[in-house]
Amino acid sequence: MQLRLKFTEMMEFLEGHLGYLAQYAVNFSHSKKVGEALSSAYGDLLSFCTGARNVFVDSQGSESRWTSFRIFLRTTWEPFEEGFNTLNSNFRNHVDIVIRTAAITEHERLLSKEMLEAEEKEDQLRHELLAWLSELDFDKDHERIYSRSHGDTGNWLIDSSKFKDWEDSKESSLLWCYGTPGVGKSVLASLVLETISAKYSLNSRIGVALVYFNFQEQGVQKSIKVLSTMIKQLARQKKVLPKELKHFYKQYYREASFPTEGKLEAQLADLSASFDQAFLVMDAMDEFEDREGFLPIISRFAQGSSSIHGPPRNGSTLFKIFVTSRREKDIEKTFTSCNFPTIQIEAKKVDADIETFIQYQLKERSGDVIMDQKLKDKIAKALISKSSGM
Repeated sequence: MQLRLKFTEMMEFLEGHLGYLAQYAVNFSHSKKVGEALSSAYGDLLSFCTGARNVFVDSQGSESRWTSFRIFLRTTWEPFEEGFNTLNSNFRNHVDIVIRTAAITEHERLLSKEMLEAEEKEDQLRHELLAWLSELDFDKDHERIYSRSHGDTGNWLIDSSKFKDWEDSKESSLLWCYGTPGVGKSVLASLVLETISAKYSLNSRIGVALVYFNFQEQGVQKSIKVLSTMIKQLARQKKVLPKELKHFYKQYYREASFPTEGKLEAQLADLSASFDQAFLVMDAMDEFEDREGFLPIISRFAQGSSSIHGPPRNGSTLFKIFVTSRREKDIEKTFTSCNFPTIQIEAKKVDADIETFIQYQLKERSGDVIMDQKLKDKIAKALISKSSGM
C-alpha cells in the first residue's frame, strides 16, 4: 500500500507540470528551439512511464507477483526509485530549459515584431516624404528621349577632352553644351546620363539627378519644384533617409507649408554632402522660365559654394553639373562669367551621327528592295548636306 502511495506521489508531481508544458507546446508551436526543449522534457516523462510499467507489469504483460517483498525492494523498486531521482533531476533541468528558451523566443519575437513595425513605419515615412517633395518623374522623359539615340551617336561628346576633364575633375564643375534648335541636345543629355549611370549606379556614394525642362510643362517651370525634385531623386538613392531630411520634412509637414527656394537649396546641399559626388544633368535650360533665379544656384554649386546660406552642415560635396541649352544671352553670361567650360554643338560634330542614323534608316526602309551601295551613299550624302546638323 505504501509503495503504491509513493508511486502515486511521483505521478502527481510529474502530472503537475503537464498543464503548462502543454500550453508552451501550443503557444510556441512555431519555435524549433522550444519544441526541442519540450521533447527532452516529454522524453523524461516517457522514461518514467516505461520504468513504472516494468515495476508493476512483467515481460508477458501480466501484473508482477513477488515471492519476496524484500527481494522486490532491493532488485526492482530501489533501482527504479534511484532512477526516478536522476530522471526527476533531468526533468527539472529540461523544464527549466523550456521556460528559459520560451522566454528568449518570446523576447526575440517581440523584438522582431518591433523591428518589423519600425521598418514598416520607416517605409511609410519614406513614401510620404518622397511624395511630398515632388510628383515629377523625369525617368519617363529620359526613356523616351534616349530611345531616339542610335548606335554610337554622341560618342564625340563623351570622348571629348572637355567632357573627360569635367567628369574626372577633383573639384566641383559645370559643363555647358549649347547648340541650335533640333541639333540633338536632349539626346546628348540622355547619353551623358546613361554614361554616368553605367559607371556609377552601383556606387552608393555617387548621387545622380536629372531634369528635362520643357516650356510646355508648367509643373517644371519653378525653381522650388526643380530643387525639390532633385532632392527627391537623391533621397531615393539612400537606403536609409538621413535624419536631417526627415526632420526637414516633419517640420514643414506639421506647419502645413512648403520650404522656400533658399531652404530647398540648403537642403539639397546638405543631402548632396552625404555623397562623395553628385551628378546633376539638366537639359533645355533655355526652356526654363524661372532660370533667372536658378542659374545662380547651380553656379554656386559648381563653384563649390554649396549654398547662399553657407556651407552644408555635413561638409562639402563634389558637384558635377551638365547643362544643355540654346545659346541664350543670360545663360551664356552666367556661365562664361564663372569661366565654366563650354561645348558648342556644330554641324560638323554631328555629321557622323546623322550619317549613322541615315544609313540605318536606309537599311531598314529598303526592306527587300535591292539597292546599290553607291546609291545609298549618294542618298546619305545628299541628306547630310541638307541637314545642317539637325
